[in-house]
Amino acid sequence: AAENMVRGGGRLFLDLGRRVERAQTIAGSIARAIDQRGAAGDPGRLEPGLRLALELCDSAITYRSRYLTVLQPAPVLDLVLADEGNPRGLAFQLAATRDMLRDLAGGVGPNGAGQEAAEDSLAATAAALLEEALAMVQDIADAARPAEPLAALPARLLAMEVAVAALSDRIGRRYFAVLPARRTIGPRPDPADRPACLRGAA
Repeated sequence: AAENMVRGGGRLFLDLGRRVERAQTIAGSIARAIDQRGAAGDPGRLEPGLRLALELCDSAITYRSRYLTVLQPAPVLDLVLADEGNPRGLAFQLAATRDMLRDLAGGVGPNGAGQEAAEDSLAATAAALLEEALAMVQDIADAARPAEPLAALPARLLAMEVAVAALSDRIGRRYFAVLPARRTIGPRPDPADRPACLRGAA
């Protein structure tokens, strides 16, 4: 794909799918890695989870080159969640997703403005997810007691995982659904139950 695939629409969707899948995987994996019992009272319990987060994001060498061997929650999470220059981090995946969805919104399709609005909405959702990822790390950096936002981080990341999955479903429905979405309708009302003034209207 990197060397031989034609740079057309197929490759764009291949890369878009890769970014969405990686974003979902990173959010869920880091949430589970740092969800350590008793970490709120003893931040030292987070160290194995932080090391695992670096390994899962293939960022251990980058972290050591920046911070030597001192393992601290804020720098680790900044690297794997908020650094848009880290191609294995969450922010990079969400930024790439946002940019590709914006590129798709640049073309007018058969539905004209309605299609553009739908694609802009997808890009806006990706941008909001990116802002949430940055806010997670900023909340930890700004907190007087970082243990509190750290304790809340796994739940926020799991919510992020669900939100990215929902975005993936919306992209699939927008570009790959062959049939229209199914709608549930109730039974046809009995004409006898209609008001007298409406019984003659059919």
